[in-house]
Amino acid sequence: MGELAVVAQSLKKTYQRGGEPFWAVDDISFEIPAAGIYGLLGPNGAGKSTTLEMIAGLRKPDGGAVRVHGLDPFRDRAAITHRLSIQPQKAAVFQHQTVIELLSTWASFYPQARTARDIIDALALGPSASARVAKLSGGQLQRLLIGTAIISSPDVLILDEPSAGLDPNSRDDLWSAIRAEGERGATVILSTHSMEEAEALCESLAILNEGKIVANGSPHALISEHASGNVISFDMSSSRLDAFEANTELRELMASCSRKDQGAFSEVTVETTQAERFLKCLMSSNLAADVQNLTTTNAGLDSVFKKVTGRALEDD
Repeated sequence: MGELAVVAQSLKKTYQRGGEPFWAVDDISFEIPAAGIYGLLGPNGAGKSTTLEMIAGLRKPDGGAVRVHGLDPFRDRAAITHRLSIQPQKAAVFQHQTVIELLSTWASFYPQARTARDIIDALALGPSASARVAKLSGGQLQRLLIGTAIISSPDVLILDEPSAGLDPNSRDDLWSAIRAEGERGATVILSTHSMEEAEALCESLAILNEGKIVANGSPHALISEHASGNVISFDMSSSRLDAFEANTELRELMASCSRKDQGAFSEVTVETTQAERFLKCLMSSNLAADVQNLTTTNAGLDSVFKKVTGRALEDD
């Protein structure tokens, strides 16, 4: 393994909830190589943001240690400031400056900063360049905050839910900018609860649940280990679900099955390593007339999350 950008050992952080302590981050350890994109995937409350804040030195661990390029981010603040940037979920910025004024101000803080215009082009903020920050939409403000993080060309870039609130076009522009950071040699660490984002961007990731790392590796390796097979989704008349669930031949072909009731119909999702046999059995049964909108896809990170936690990420 080459140079490590981040090393975390037995990290812990506790908060109070209802007067009782609980572990937001519960004894996690990981290593992140220099250069590339690393993800923290999990639902709200899994410990992603707290972990990022400890890496950035914004929160002091209650146990364990973290080092960023050998530096203690909490103790070595002056040294780490010029090597690490973070885009939190929420941040205060100068509301009366325009976008280009704000980015120019931010650029003046760093000796090797990119230009404001470069950031505006990278994040497709051109139409908003002369708009005051107070007038920006939520998605525009989100991209601007990311612009303030990447303008210094940091060695380590931390992004907390970077695509939250973005429309598909803005999200694609953002993803291109994030990939460019990894390609120039930065270590990008991002949190997300989007399976699509994690698969599209991350070379490696850790899945967090209730403060613990429950799986880690590349998306491909995680899918191969925990979720090989197919996901079959369809709508079925709710009145026929009992008959579907009682069908022994179908049950034997399913690795898992979940449903979401939608009134007269229910959305059924089946995971199976025998998709062809399952479909043949289903469509030759007396249930076939009750099946609508059937789709088959390869298993992905959503299946991995369900396998290692016992629940769907969307349940949160």
